Amino acid sequence: MKKTVCILWLLCTVLGSTIAQQTPSTAQIMSKAADYWAKQDYAQAATWYRKAAEKGDATAQNCLGNCYFSGKGVDQSDMYALAWYQKAAAQGHPDGMVNLGYCYYIGKGIAQDYDTAMSWLQKAKVLYTRAQKRGADVQKELDRINAMSKKPAFAQNESPIPDSFAVGRASVTPASPVVKIIPPEGFPYFSETQLEIRYSVDTPSDNPVKEVKVTVNGEIQPTARVVQKGRSVTVTLPKHDSSISISACNDTGWSETEFLQLKWDNSKENLIRPNLYVLAVGINNYDHIHPPLKMAVKDMNDFVRVVEKKKHAPYENIYVTRLSDKEATRQKIEDELCQLAAKAESTDFTFIFFAGHGIKDTKDRFYLAPVDANVERIRSTCIDADRFSAYLDDIRGKVVVFADACYSGALLQGRRSVSSLDMQKVVSEMNRAKPGRYIYASSEDDTVSNELPEWDNGAFTKALIEAFEGKAKAEGQKALTTVELMNFLRKRMKEIIKGDNNRKQIPGFDGWNEEFPLFTY
Repeated sequence: MKKTVCILWLLCTVLGSTIAQQTPSTAQIMSKAADYWAKQDYAQAATWYRKAAEKGDATAQNCLGNCYFSGKGVDQSDMYALAWYQKAAAQGHPDGMVNLGYCYYIGKGIAQDYDTAMSWLQKAKVLYTRAQKRGADVQKELDRINAMSKKPAFAQNESPIPDSFAVGRASVTPASPVVKIIPPEGFPYFSETQLEIRYSVDTPSDNPVKEVKVTVNGEIQPTARVVQKGRSVTVTLPKHDSSISISACNDTGWSETEFLQLKWDNSKENLIRPNLYVLAVGINNYDHIHPPLKMAVKDMNDFVRVVEKKKHAPYENIYVTRLSDKEATRQKIEDELCQLAAKAESTDFTFIFFAGHGIKDTKDRFYLAPVDANVERIRSTCIDADRFSAYLDDIRGKVVVFADACYSGALLQGRRSVSSLDMQKVVSEMNRAKPGRYIYASSEDDTVSNELPEWDNGAFTKALIEAFEGKAKAEGQKALTTVELMNFLRKRMKEIIKGDNNRKQIPGFDGWNEEFPLFTY
């Protein structure tokens, strides 16, 4: 095989508009790179090629691959050369296709694969032939492809490339270290710019490692970042596909360079964070219902306090409306429910918190009691379950209701309700089977909702606040889901009221179709 056939076409051929075009934004960069290359200032040329390559210019990507292949201007690296050729070839750049095919042909930077080599070479040949018909002088490129039409006679690990092209290659002896990179979680994808990379180094016991070199996209990282004992390094990565290399040396010499190719996952970057809308109602002092409650307004304010801390966890914005005592009329509550329907989008969340009285009529129908509720005119002054459910139906996105409500009857001091209504039936009625709606109620079957001064909140709200503050978090848990919150409330409320045998309270819960996270820790 002729030597001229095997030598990689290192000059960065620009075939003109018939094959590859440069955008005006990269033309000046490429011009500078070409000038430096002509002056044999390869380091500067590689720097400018990289700038254009990272902007997505295919010609620059091919040229940068040539720099890495030859070791001109950068540390020689078959793997980096391959990576940049792949980028250029993927964009339809014929030189990149030929160079990538050549890497497969001789097994440089990747396992030798004649069939894959031919596939890339034939794709390039089609483009060159078309360009030739339009008058482009590409005969040398076509001759090069034709010369590789037969399987190579040399072994995979041998290379016909002249020694002059081997600049920067480290000699490796059996006593040199052997480096292995441990792929990080999620490999080959990464979505954070700070990434910890763990690795192992095998070296003779009497010949310890003296230095570890880490590069990111060919740039050497500060050695201070390398943790020798733990064999790990934290690197800063750009927001695009990247390559990490690690090598080590002892008194004998440098190891083979170990490479890790990573792909940038921009799904988190493009993620639209939901907004959170909160309507919080707390009523202690009613116009027509006595005695007053003690903790409802405080419950409301404490709930809002912990929810507002959840901005960016994961909510982009949190919009809160509070209605307490005199503000919490039926008209005002319904107006705010209408506002939620107008504002919330399908990706948003809505929390509705109600602390106050609940009323039931003679047919056991449930009503939320606004501040102007009148037990003599329940239907005209209160909000029944059907009406409340209809408002919820109009709100887009996920809707979560926290109802620490009580019912009419013999209102005992220290209790928000008496046990004559099946709360589970109530919340099911309120739910109306809408996907993404969850109802948390303070009590269910034959139980009461309790509040005592020593608890500092109603029992339900106290447990709810603790959950939002992190007490519901299990080891390794990153978010609190609707079901996990319910499990915590059941357990924690039992603990809160266990000291009083006269009190019993089991929270009610109803939700449809899916478990979803309420917030992240």
